[in-house]
Amino acid sequence: MELIGKITKKNDDLSYGFVTVPKLGDIFFSKDTSFSNTTFDEVSLDQKVKITATETPRGLFATSFQLVSIQKPKVSPEQATL
Repeated sequence: MELIGKITKKNDDLSYGFVTVPKLGDIFFSKDTSFSNTTFDEVSLDQKVKITATETPRGLFATSFQLVSIQKPKVSPEQATL
Protein backbone atom coordinates (compact mmCIF):
# COMPACT_ATOMS: atom_id res chain seq x y z
CA MET A 1 0.00 0.00 0.00
CA GLU A 2 1.27 3.47 -0.94
CA LEU A 3 1.13 6.05 1.83
CA ILE A 4 2.16 9.65 2.46
CA GLY A 5 3.66 10.58 5.80
CA LYS A 6 6.31 12.56 7.63
CA ILE A 7 9.59 11.41 9.16
CA THR A 8 9.14 11.75 12.91
CA LYS A 9 11.99 9.67 14.32
CA LYS A 10 15.44 8.76 13.01
CA ASN A 11 18.29 6.95 14.75
CA ASP A 12 21.47 7.33 12.70
CA ASP A 13 23.53 5.14 15.05
CA LEU A 14 21.21 2.13 14.65
CA SER A 15 20.12 2.98 11.05
CA TYR A 16 16.36 3.06 11.50
CA GLY A 17 13.51 5.51 11.75
CA PHE A 18 9.75 5.97 11.66
CA VAL A 19 7.37 7.67 9.27
CA THR A 20 4.11 8.78 10.85
CA VAL A 21 1.09 8.28 8.59
CA PRO A 22 -2.29 9.77 9.53
CA LYS A 23 -4.72 7.13 10.87
CA LEU A 24 -2.04 4.39 10.75
CA GLY A 25 0.61 5.69 13.12
CA ASP A 26 4.33 4.95 12.94
CA ILE A 27 5.79 2.85 10.15
CA PHE A 28 9.33 1.51 10.52
CA PHE A 29 12.07 2.11 7.94
CA SER A 30 15.75 1.19 7.90
CA LYS A 31 18.74 0.88 5.59
CA ASP A 32 17.00 -2.27 4.27
CA THR A 33 14.30 -0.01 2.78
CA SER A 34 14.66 0.73 -0.94
CA PHE A 35 15.31 4.48 -1.28
CA SER A 36 14.44 6.41 -4.42
CA ASN A 37 15.77 9.96 -5.06
CA THR A 38 17.54 9.95 -1.65
CA THR A 39 19.48 7.77 0.81
CA PHE A 40 19.00 6.87 4.46
CA ASP A 41 21.79 9.26 5.44
CA GLU A 42 20.22 12.20 3.57
CA VAL A 43 16.72 12.07 5.07
CA SER A 44 15.86 14.18 8.09
CA LEU A 45 13.04 14.81 10.52
CA ASP A 46 9.85 16.48 9.29
CA GLN A 47 10.42 15.64 5.63
CA LYS A 48 7.32 14.56 3.73
CA VAL A 49 7.71 11.14 2.11
CA LYS A 50 5.82 8.61 0.05
CA ILE A 51 6.31 5.01 1.14
CA THR A 52 5.12 1.58 0.19
CA ALA A 53 4.44 -0.43 3.34
CA THR A 54 3.99 -4.12 3.93
CA GLU A 55 2.72 -6.00 6.98
CA THR A 56 5.35 -7.99 8.88
CA PRO A 57 5.11 -10.02 12.12
CA ARG A 58 6.50 -6.96 13.93
CA GLY A 59 4.19 -4.38 12.27
CA LEU A 60 4.26 -2.24 9.15
CA PHE A 61 7.60 -1.85 7.32
CA ALA A 62 8.39 0.69 4.60
CA THR A 63 9.71 -1.38 1.70
CA SER A 64 10.21 1.65 -0.54
CA PHE A 65 10.75 5.27 0.32
CA GLN A 66 10.73 8.47 -1.71
CA LEU A 67 10.90 12.14 -0.79
CA VAL A 68 7.86 14.16 -1.81
CA SER A 69 8.98 17.39 -3.42
CA ILE A 70 7.18 20.46 -2.25
CA GLN A 71 6.70 22.60 -5.33
CA LYS A 72 7.05 26.31 -4.90
CA PRO A 73 4.31 28.39 -6.50
CA LYS A 74 5.31 29.74 -9.87
CA VAL A 75 5.65 33.50 -10.08
CA SER A 76 4.57 35.13 -13.31
CA PRO A 77 6.85 37.79 -14.82
CA GLU A 78 4.24 40.44 -13.96
CA GLN A 79 4.26 39.45 -10.28
CA ALA A 80 8.07 39.37 -10.16
CA THR A 81 8.27 43.07 -11.08
CA LEU A 82 5.81 44.26 -8.41
